[in-house]
Amino acid sequence: MNNITYKGFIIRKKPWFIRLLARKAMGAEFFGHIYLRDDYYNKLAEGQVDIDPETRSYLEHEIRHVERLKEVGPLKLGILYYFFRSVRFKEEMEATKKEMQVRKANDLGFEFEKRARSLSGYPYLWASSYEDALQKLKDLWEKT
Repeated sequence: MNNITYKGFIIRKKPWFIRLLARKAMGAEFFGHIYLRDDYYNKLAEGQVDIDPETRSYLEHEIRHVERLKEVGPLKLGILYYFFRSVRFKEEMEATKKEMQVRKANDLGFEFEKRARSLSGYPYLWASSYEDALQKLKDLWEKT
């Protein structure tokens, strides 16, 4: 498999174990590596000069996670992320802000309800209540 890069970050297809854990997610960061769902990865692999804004928004989200790993340290951030709901929520909102910046600049909408369901459910280990996540996502969109 050829390496595909974006802003110096290596992008890979989601392997089976990430598909199992985050099967519907567009992308995932895992131990400092960025993985994309097959359809988004294939867009990059086709050699598009201009990455479509939707794919770029997911890449920016995952890049922010990698940057945070480097800032905080993988062990410390991993422990904090998995054991503290408030940290999980804060980290996801920070990465979502980067995603929203791209989406807003390109007149793409944002699926507030869908993301709020994810943040308040299994994919993010119940990081927030649905109502709180929905309101904070809407507030973040307005500030972005």
